Amino acid sequence: MTGYDFDRAAIAKAMSFAIKAHAGQERKYRHIAYVVHPISVAQMVQRRLDHTVTMVEAALLHDVVEDTDRTIEDVRYEFGNPVAELVMWLTNPSKGSGQPRANRKAMDRGHLARAPRDARVIKLLDRLDNILDFQLDFPVCDDESFIKLYIMETYELVNALVGTDSLLENRVHDAARDLGEMLDGTYAGTEREERS
Repeated sequence: MTGYDFDRAAIAKAMSFAIKAHAGQERKYRHIAYVVHPISVAQMVQRRLDHTVTMVEAALLHDVVEDTDRTIEDVRYEFGNPVAELVMWLTNPSKGSGQPRANRKAMDRGHLARAPRDARVIKLLDRLDNILDFQLDFPVCDDESFIKLYIMETYELVNALVGTDSLLENRVHDAARDLGEMLDGTYAGTEREERS
Protein backbone atom coordinates (compact mmCIF):
# COMPACT_ATOMS: atom_id res chain seq x y z
CA MET A 1 0.00 0.00 0.00
CA THR A 2 1.47 3.37 -0.99
CA GLY A 3 1.37 6.46 1.21
CA TYR A 4 -1.34 7.92 -1.02
CA ASP A 5 -3.48 4.79 -0.66
CA PHE A 6 -2.99 4.83 3.11
CA ASP A 7 -4.03 8.49 3.22
CA ARG A 8 -7.18 7.75 1.24
CA ALA A 9 -7.99 4.77 3.44
CA ALA A 10 -7.48 6.77 6.65
CA ILE A 11 -9.69 9.59 5.41
CA ALA A 12 -12.36 7.17 4.17
CA LYS A 13 -12.38 5.47 7.58
CA ALA A 14 -12.84 8.83 9.35
CA MET A 15 -15.60 9.81 6.93
CA SER A 16 -17.42 6.52 7.51
CA PHE A 17 -17.11 6.97 11.28
CA ALA A 18 -18.49 10.53 11.06
CA ILE A 19 -21.38 9.47 8.81
CA LYS A 20 -22.40 6.72 11.24
CA ALA A 21 -21.94 8.92 14.33
CA HIS A 22 -24.03 11.79 12.90
CA ALA A 23 -26.70 9.53 11.35
CA GLY A 24 -30.14 11.11 11.70
CA GLN A 25 -28.80 14.56 12.66
CA GLU A 26 -29.65 17.60 10.52
CA ARG A 27 -28.29 21.11 10.06
CA LYS A 28 -30.46 23.55 11.96
CA TYR A 29 -32.12 25.63 9.24
CA ARG A 30 -31.74 23.89 5.89
CA HIS A 31 -32.55 20.43 7.24
CA ILE A 32 -29.79 18.67 5.32
CA ALA A 33 -27.72 15.83 6.79
CA TYR A 34 -25.48 17.18 9.54
CA VAL A 35 -22.47 15.24 8.26
CA VAL A 36 -22.32 17.62 5.28
CA HIS A 37 -20.73 20.13 7.69
CA PRO A 38 -17.71 18.08 8.87
CA ILE A 39 -17.17 16.87 5.31
CA SER A 40 -17.14 20.49 4.12
CA VAL A 41 -14.65 21.47 6.85
CA ALA A 42 -12.42 18.50 5.90
CA GLN A 43 -12.51 19.59 2.25
CA MET A 44 -11.42 23.09 3.29
CA VAL A 45 -8.56 21.56 5.29
CA GLN A 46 -7.50 19.44 2.30
CA ARG A 47 -7.26 22.54 0.10
CA ARG A 48 -4.62 24.05 2.39
CA LEU A 49 -0.99 23.54 1.39
CA ASP A 50 -0.06 22.87 5.03
CA HIS A 51 -2.68 20.19 5.68
CA THR A 52 -1.91 16.74 7.05
CA VAL A 53 -3.96 13.56 6.93
CA THR A 54 -4.35 13.87 10.71
CA MET A 55 -5.91 17.31 10.25
CA VAL A 56 -8.35 15.98 7.63
CA GLU A 57 -9.35 13.09 9.88
CA ALA A 58 -9.83 15.44 12.85
CA ALA A 59 -11.91 17.82 10.72
CA LEU A 60 -14.21 14.95 9.78
CA LEU A 61 -14.49 13.95 13.45
CA HIS A 62 -14.48 17.39 15.06
CA ASP A 63 -18.10 17.22 16.30
CA VAL A 64 -18.49 13.52 17.09
CA VAL A 65 -17.55 13.77 20.78
CA GLU A 66 -19.49 16.97 21.34
CA ASP A 67 -22.66 16.10 19.40
CA THR A 68 -22.99 12.29 19.43
CA ASP A 69 -22.64 9.41 21.87
CA ARG A 70 -19.05 8.72 20.71
CA THR A 71 -16.30 9.40 23.24
CA ILE A 72 -12.76 10.66 22.90
CA GLU A 73 -11.67 7.13 23.81
CA ASP A 74 -13.65 5.79 20.82
CA VAL A 75 -11.78 8.22 18.60
CA ARG A 76 -8.42 7.33 20.17
CA TYR A 77 -9.08 3.61 19.73
CA GLU A 78 -10.08 3.95 16.06
CA PHE A 79 -7.69 6.69 14.90
CA GLY A 80 -4.82 6.96 17.39
CA ASN A 81 -3.53 9.65 19.71
CA PRO A 82 -2.69 12.43 17.20
CA VAL A 83 -6.25 12.50 15.78
CA ALA A 84 -7.82 12.12 19.23
CA GLU A 85 -5.74 15.00 20.59
CA LEU A 86 -6.95 17.33 17.84
CA VAL A 87 -10.56 16.23 18.34
CA MET A 88 -10.16 16.83 22.09
CA TRP A 89 -9.00 20.39 21.41
CA LEU A 90 -11.93 20.89 19.01
CA THR A 91 -14.49 19.67 21.56
CA ASN A 92 -15.97 22.45 23.67
CA PRO A 93 -15.09 21.81 27.34
CA SER A 94 -18.12 23.84 28.45
CA LYS A 95 -20.60 21.32 27.05
CA GLY A 96 -23.02 20.33 29.79
CA SER A 97 -21.60 22.82 32.30
CA GLY A 98 -24.94 24.54 32.82
CA GLN A 99 -23.28 27.95 32.75
CA PRO A 100 -24.73 30.93 30.87
CA ARG A 101 -23.81 31.01 27.16
CA ALA A 102 -21.38 33.93 27.52
CA ASN A 103 -19.42 32.07 30.21
CA ARG A 104 -19.39 28.84 28.19
CA LYS A 105 -18.15 30.60 25.07
CA ALA A 106 -15.40 32.38 27.02
CA MET A 107 -14.31 29.00 28.46
CA ASP A 108 -14.29 27.46 24.99
CA ARG A 109 -12.26 30.35 23.52
CA GLY A 110 -9.69 30.04 26.32
CA HIS A 111 -9.40 26.31 25.63
CA LEU A 112 -8.89 26.92 21.90
CA ALA A 113 -6.37 29.72 22.45
CA ARG A 114 -4.09 27.12 24.11
CA ALA A 115 -4.65 24.55 21.35
CA PRO A 116 -2.00 23.51 18.84
CA ARG A 117 -2.02 25.45 15.58
CA ASP A 118 -3.56 22.60 13.57
CA ALA A 119 -6.59 22.54 15.90
CA ARG A 120 -6.94 26.33 15.69
CA VAL A 121 -6.85 26.19 11.87
CA ILE A 122 -9.58 23.53 11.86
CA LYS A 123 -11.66 25.58 14.31
CA LEU A 124 -11.41 28.68 12.12
CA LEU A 125 -12.46 26.63 9.08
CA ASP A 126 -15.30 25.14 11.13
CA ARG A 127 -16.50 28.64 11.99
CA LEU A 128 -16.10 29.78 8.38
CA ASP A 129 -18.24 26.88 7.18
CA ASN A 130 -20.91 27.73 9.77
CA ILE A 131 -20.93 31.39 8.70
CA LEU A 132 -21.16 30.44 5.02
CA ASP A 133 -24.02 28.10 5.92
CA PHE A 134 -25.81 30.99 7.63
CA GLN A 135 -25.37 33.02 4.45
CA LEU A 136 -26.98 30.19 2.45
CA ASP A 137 -29.67 29.75 5.11
CA PHE A 138 -30.33 33.48 5.33
CA PRO A 139 -33.56 33.46 3.31
CA VAL A 140 -35.07 30.72 5.50
CA CYS A 141 -33.53 31.60 8.86
CA ASP A 142 -35.80 33.77 11.00
CA ASP A 143 -33.57 33.80 14.09
CA GLU A 144 -32.05 37.24 13.61
CA SER A 145 -31.05 37.69 17.26
CA PHE A 146 -29.11 34.41 17.26
CA ILE A 147 -27.32 35.32 14.02
CA LYS A 148 -26.26 38.65 15.53
CA LEU A 149 -24.97 36.85 18.63
CA TYR A 150 -23.13 34.31 16.47
CA ILE A 151 -21.46 37.11 14.50
CA MET A 152 -20.28 38.76 17.73
CA GLU A 153 -19.00 35.41 19.01
CA THR A 154 -17.18 34.88 15.72
CA TYR A 155 -15.30 38.17 16.13
CA GLU A 156 -14.40 37.14 19.70
CA LEU A 157 -13.19 33.74 18.49
CA VAL A 158 -11.05 35.26 15.74
CA ASN A 159 -9.54 37.67 18.29
CA ALA A 160 -8.76 34.77 20.63
CA LEU A 161 -7.00 32.89 17.82
CA VAL A 162 -4.97 35.79 16.39
CA GLY A 163 -1.62 34.54 15.15
CA THR A 164 -2.96 31.25 13.81
CA ASP A 165 -3.14 32.26 10.12
CA SER A 166 -3.76 35.92 9.33
CA LEU A 167 -5.31 35.26 5.91
CA LEU A 168 -7.73 32.71 7.35
CA GLU A 169 -8.52 34.95 10.31
CA ASN A 170 -9.35 37.79 7.90
CA ARG A 171 -11.47 35.48 5.77
CA VAL A 172 -13.55 34.38 8.78
CA HIS A 173 -13.85 37.97 10.02
CA ASP A 174 -14.94 39.19 6.58
CA ALA A 175 -17.49 36.40 6.18
CA ALA A 176 -19.01 37.34 9.56
CA ARG A 177 -19.07 41.01 8.54
CA ASP A 178 -20.76 40.10 5.26
CA LEU A 179 -23.39 38.08 7.13
CA GLY A 180 -24.05 41.08 9.39
CA GLU A 181 -24.46 43.30 6.34
CA MET A 182 -26.86 40.79 4.81
CA LEU A 183 -28.83 40.94 8.03
CA ASP A 184 -29.09 44.72 8.11
CA GLY A 185 -29.57 45.11 4.35
CA THR A 186 -26.27 46.87 3.59
CA TYR A 187 -24.40 43.95 2.01
CA ALA A 188 -22.30 45.15 -0.93
CA GLY A 189 -20.27 42.00 -1.54
CA THR A 190 -20.24 42.25 -5.32
CA GLU A 191 -19.14 45.89 -5.29
CA ARG A 192 -16.52 45.17 -2.61
CA GLU A 193 -15.14 42.21 -4.62
CA GLU A 194 -14.97 44.34 -7.77
CA ARG A 195 -12.97 47.02 -5.90
CA SER A 196 -10.49 44.46 -4.51
